[in-house]
Amino acid sequence: MLGFKTLPCIELGHLTPEQKRSYLIADNKIALNSGWNEEFLRLELTELKELGANLELIGFDPAEIANITLGKDVEFKEYDESAAEDLELVTCPACGKSFPR
Repeated sequence: MLGFKTLPCIELGHLTPEQKRSYLIADNKIALNSGWNEEFLRLELTELKELGANLELIGFDPAEIANITLGKDVEFKEYDESAAEDLELVTCPACGKSFPR
């Protein structure tokens, strides 16, 4: 109905409500503690770009993508929660949940 052929997802139906809540916290904590292997990231983004992937869908802005793929030093931005205020959402007509466009 939304025009998407496929959507990536992680199935959590087998988890208890407590396990789901724990997973969500752990997933966010892992992201906070993570870092990048910058050479690996450069190679992956370059190959994905050559394969025709839309790199803007993975969370980097065009300037970051250009700097990474060109091998320039890049400082990654901190997450800015106020940016979500400008986010356009699409509501699934089947389940009623909203997702970023």
